Amino acid sequence: MTRHLPPFHRTRWVRAHPAVVLVAMLTLPVAAGCIRPTAGGSGGPPGTTIETLAMRTLTGALIESVPVVQVRAIEAMQQVAPQSGGPYFNELLLSTVPPVRFAALMAVGTVRHAAARERVAALLNDPNPSVQVGAIFALHRLGDTRQTTKLSVFLLNHTDAGVRANAAMALGRLGEKGAIPTLEQGLRDREESVRLQVMESLVLLGDKKSTGRLGFVALSSTGQKMVFALLALRNSNQREVIDVFIEQFTRGIYDEVKLAAAAGLGRFGRRDGLSFALDRFQRFTPHPGGADTPEQQVIRVKTLAALAIEECGDPSALDVLDRMLRSDDDISIRVAAARTAISLLHRGPSRR
Repeated sequence: MTRHLPPFHRTRWVRAHPAVVLVAMLTLPVAAGCIRPTAGGSGGPPGTTIETLAMRTLTGALIESVPVVQVRAIEAMQQVAPQSGGPYFNELLLSTVPPVRFAALMAVGTVRHAAARERVAALLNDPNPSVQVGAIFALHRLGDTRQTTKLSVFLLNHTDAGVRANAAMALGRLGEKGAIPTLEQGLRDREESVRLQVMESLVLLGDKKSTGRLGFVALSSTGQKMVFALLALRNSNQREVIDVFIEQFTRGIYDEVKLAAAAGLGRFGRRDGLSFALDRFQRFTPHPGGADTPEQQVIRVKTLAALAIEECGDPSALDVLDRMLRSDDDISIRVAAARTAISLLHRGPSRR
C-alpha cells in the first residue's frame, strides 16, 4: 500500500518545467490557505465538447480564481493553448499579486507574446526582484537581450534563496548552453532548494553530470525531493533515466513518488503507470492526521496523476477527464483535467 507525502514547502513560487509547473506543490505569500471548492464542476450543456469545456475551465480560472489557481491556469494555458493564452497573460501582468505577475511574465516569454512587450519592459522596475527576473526572461525571449546578464547576478548574489532559484529557472528555460558555467557556480549555493533548481536547469541544457546528480536524489533522498528530481529527469535526453523511473514506480512507497515516476515513463513512451494514475485521479482518499489538509493532499496527488496521464498520452483517458471536468468540486482539479484533456486532444508525434 502506498502512502502520501507531507506538504512540499518551497522557497520559490513555481516549478521550473517547460512541461509543467507543479503548482499543486506551490506556496504563495497570499491566498495560500485552503482553496475553497466551487459549487460543483464547470458543467455545461450536455452537448458541450470536452475541448470547449476544458478551454472554458482554463480561461475562467485565469479571470476569476484566487491567485494560486490563476498560477496553475497560467502554466496550463501556456503549455496547451499558448496562442489563446497570450492576451490573458498580458492582462495578468497588471495583477497586484507578485507570484501571478511572475508566472504571467514567464508565460509571456515562453509563448513569445509580443503584444505584451511594453508592460514587460515596465516590470523591469518592479519592486519585487523575482518579478524583475521574469521580466528579463520575457524580454530576452522577445528579442531584447540587453538585461539578460543580470540573471547571473540574481543567481549568484541575491540574498533571497527564492530569487536565486527563480533566476536559475529562467536561465534554464532560455535554453542557451552559454549559461552552463554560471549555473555550475550555482551548484555551490548554500540552500538545497537553489541547488536542486540549478541541477534541473542544467538537465534542460543537456548536462549529463546533473542528470546523474538528480538520479541520485530521485533514488536516495526523502519523498518530496524524490518527486522534484523525478519530474526534472523527464527533460533528460539520456535514456538511462528510464531505469530510475522504473525503480521508483515499482518500489516507491508514496503515491506522489510513484506518480512522478509514471510521468517520467510516459515521457519516454511507456504507459506502465497509466492505470495507477487513472485510479489515483478518480479515487484518491486523503489520509487523516497529516501535516497538510485533506484538500491539499487531494490537489497534490490528483495534479500529479493528471500529469502522468498527460505524459502517457493515451486518448482513452478522455472519458475520465470529461467526467472530472463536469463534476469535480475543486477548481484546481478541473484545471489539471483541462490541461491534460487539451494535451491529449492535440497530441502530436511522440517526443522520444
